[in-house]
Amino acid sequence: MSAIALKSLPDRNASRPGQLLLQRLGVEPSLERCPCCNSIIYCRRHDRCGVCEEMLPASIRFSGVEAAKVDRLLQVERKRHRAWLSKSE
Repeated sequence: MSAIALKSLPDRNASRPGQLLLQRLGVEPSLERCPCCNSIIYCRRHDRCGVCEEMLPASIRFSGVEAAKVDRLLQVERKRHRAWLSKSE
């Protein structure tokens, strides 16, 4: 048997994996960094940096409305997942 390597060009029209979720939340993607340690902020729901534990400025964090949207979306997705699991059993 032989294998061939497939080379494909990225589809510029295809959304990145997190884009759809961000669109559902109504939030623009950003690559914010911690002002203290310069690490990437992966979760803007938390008030502290995941690396250095320093408080993040309010301009980086989600607003109260955005955080509530994320929480609601997570609850809906958890319910969907539980329903899917119970259906597949």
